[in-house]
Amino acid sequence: MLLIKASAGALGILALLFLCYVAGKKGVTGSEMASWVQAVFAVVAIGASAVFFARQQRAERRRLEDERRDTARSAGEMSAHALNLVAVRLEACLHGKALFNLRGAQTTEMVQAMRELELGRLDPNLIKHFAYLRAGVFAINTRITEIYTTEKKKPSLRSKRTERLKSAARVLDAARQNYRDYQDEIGPKTILPIPDIPSSLDDFLREATAETQSHPDAYD
Repeated sequence: MLLIKASAGALGILALLFLCYVAGKKGVTGSEMASWVQAVFAVVAIGASAVFFARQQRAERRRLEDERRDTARSAGEMSAHALNLVAVRLEACLHGKALFNLRGAQTTEMVQAMRELELGRLDPNLIKHFAYLRAGVFAINTRITEIYTTEKKKPSLRSKRTERLKSAARVLDAARQNYRDYQDEIGPKTILPIPDIPSSLDDFLREATAETQSHPDAYD
């Protein structure tokens, strides 16, 4: 802003000096000189306003770009953390470890935080990947809670836990791919964490996704 004012002032002074030179050569009267000065400074003011407006627009564009970049980074970090939480809970459920109720509550809160993120601040190309990933984490967490709840009411279902968890494994595999797509779309300039999916789930994920490929209706 100060630079614009200084530039406008300098232009005005130069114009005034030029007018004084012309007036001295042409014998311009005082009233005519005043009119010329007024006209010149009006043009200078308009030019300064145009420059100031253009600078404001560029600054606003940079602000929006920075805001989108920060939002994309935050969404990616939340997504990675949510995948970590739900994958650990899935692994615990599959191998009969602790219930990890707190981990389930954490995942629920993480999904809620992802829902509250203003999607309008994300690049349109990122929204699809983020929305699918968020829905996937929610679905997995819900399925695990459902399995624990139904087994508590009907213990005989415990023997079917592995089979019932395969749909959650398929969704986890899809969500992991959504995260990779998100990373690819956001570009290498923004470094996102790599989800730490337990390696003990690898064989189970491969088995579950292989069933989907051979039987498409086995997804859920």
